Amino acid sequence: MSLRLLDYGRPTPFGETIGRPDRLAWPVNAYRVTLPTSKDDDGLNPFERVILKILDAVGVMDARRLEDETRIPLALVKGILLRLQDKGLIDEHNVIIKSRGDNLKDQGEKIPVFVTALLFRELATGKILPFLHFLDDANPLRQKEETEKIRYRAIRLGDSHKKHPPSQNDVISAMRAMKRRAAAFGRDEKMPAVQQIKIIRSPESYYLDCPIAVQKSDGEFRIADPFGNGFSLILESAFVQLLEQNSQLSEWLLKWKESLRNPRPPKQGGADERLKEPFENDANWQRYPKLIASLRLSEYTRFRSISKIYASIEWALFYACCRRPFEDAIVKLKFTSQSEHLTLLGNAAKSVGLDLPDFEFRAVPQGKLIDFQSGEAEFGTVLAISILQAEKDESHPLRRIVSAHPDLINRLLGIKKNRDEKGHGRGGADAPEAELPADRFMREIVHALLPTSVSLPCPLPGRTRIPPSGKTSMRAPSCRK
Repeated sequence: MSLRLLDYGRPTPFGETIGRPDRLAWPVNAYRVTLPTSKDDDGLNPFERVILKILDAVGVMDARRLEDETRIPLALVKGILLRLQDKGLIDEHNVIIKSRGDNLKDQGEKIPVFVTALLFRELATGKILPFLHFLDDANPLRQKEETEKIRYRAIRLGDSHKKHPPSQNDVISAMRAMKRRAAAFGRDEKMPAVQQIKIIRSPESYYLDCPIAVQKSDGEFRIADPFGNGFSLILESAFVQLLEQNSQLSEWLLKWKESLRNPRPPKQGGADERLKEPFENDANWQRYPKLIASLRLSEYTRFRSISKIYASIEWALFYACCRRPFEDAIVKLKFTSQSEHLTLLGNAAKSVGLDLPDFEFRAVPQGKLIDFQSGEAEFGTVLAISILQAEKDESHPLRRIVSAHPDLINRLLGIKKNRDEKGHGRGGADAPEAELPADRFMREIVHALLPTSVSLPCPLPGRTRIPPSGKTSMRAPSCRK
């Protein structure tokens, strides 16, 4: 079958990978939208615009009078005047140059220029991709040459998503995501009014070229953003969701990762053979794929590294968060000033029974909350959400853990410190010759956070210090709403 693949180059944001990247063909609907151009034509910052408008309305004023009028510091006013002179908007006497002044007066009367852009909805889970392709002669839509000899694994599309055209608010959301990227490069763009956006409801069907690779740093897959903007958290989250629903895709991923780890067929009865742990079953791979990947021993190793122990704790906290309502915790962190996060999390930790850490809690930036909702596990974020959840829920497993380990946070921070030191090259290689003390503690945490009926690794029989829970709900966790 010939795929209509769009050509946005070959993004390669990966670091060192295990083996070669593979390529996914991701189905999308492309909707044509018309909207006004959003960039300011004058190229002025707000201070320059204020000074220029005052000079245009009042007439010639020196720097000190402008300071009194605007309450802008004198040194800054002088700098602004010099910049306006450099741009040819005023002369050395602060008189607006006539041609520029006429342009300034006509600025509010300009007729907006409308452009055509493409907005993409991925058809596996129905999410809008944070990208707009503005179409013009210099930036046409290109398709890959049919002669390319590259094998793609086509992602199965969900028919239910094909019949839902995006809304104007979806266009605004995509533009906001692009604006955040533009702001990082010093560009400022305005959002158009919703009523100015028109969407053609009949989509065009394409596939996006999405490289996927397994990185050596953590042994986990990453999916490159098809438009060349690093990694795509949206597609990675959608891929995880597909793995929970599609056994064929899960089987393909497992076989592919196994082929990368072990490119040569193992000898029968040789040292390459490794018995699977009880937790490496289909149910767990579907419910907790990234946790199981972290718990699984690396090829030719007998014990977990500190990196795998730390990653297992992160993902166990993540999946435990997703098994319970987390929206209230997200809203509380989002609408509490970051300077007050220390007090917020400290009070919640005390109410749960946790000893406060030796180091202060860190604020949780809004970007980290977005990453969490997109399926990313980051220690500070999942710990903060878990604490806020446990504060309101007496049945939360974190409370059982705290009853046995009130110093939980300091112990987790100690594991994190050891992981970071290994990551920065301190000490020997991260390949222990005996089980690390943190491994048993990690198994206690994982066993307590998630249902025991799914055969997750637990500590030695008869020595578990965390009280067991009677709840064994098997609802598959998901942070995707």
